[in-house]
Amino acid sequence: MDNMSKQPLPTEIQLLPERELAQRKALARRIHQISLTLISLVLCLQAACIAALLARNSYEKTLFTAKTNLDQSLTKLEKHQDSEDSFTKLAQNTSLLKTLDANTTRPTLILDLIEKAIPANVSLESILYSDFLTITGTTESYASIIYFINNLENNPLVQEASLSKVARSQPGVPIDFGINVKF
Repeated sequence: MDNMSKQPLPTEIQLLPERELAQRKALARRIHQISLTLISLVLCLQAACIAALLARNSYEKTLFTAKTNLDQSLTKLEKHQDSEDSFTKLAQNTSLLKTLDANTTRPTLILDLIEKAIPANVSLESILYSDFLTITGTTESYASIIYFINNLENNPLVQEASLSKVARSQPGVPIDFGINVKF
């Protein structure tokens, strides 16, 4: 019996290494899984760092673009303010010109207007100004009267020019006419 007690049983010897081998395999699988998990975490951290760097770079580009756009907008606003100041000065000058125009002798403006509008074959007899301008004169043709009226109406100062009278005493005698002009 002595011999038997010193030697392990064959079934016990075979079972012990299989259990140990299974435990080692399970441990190796677990270590492998943990290694893969750690590698995955490292890769995720690297990806997060890269994403953060890209986001920061994108943020800096966006910030730079926004600053550039703001600078351009401020420049445009300053130019607009300059334009607005120029417009204000222009409006003031226009107001001054209107005041001067109201105080300027109207006959000068009226004579310039008539001089530009009158046809060559029309002779003026009188120019009267009250609420409106009345022009009387003579011409050889009715067409010259119409031409004169049209030229007067084409002036921006004139609201309306209308024929107030037309008369010819006999053929071959000049035509007498009257034109009323409203400003």
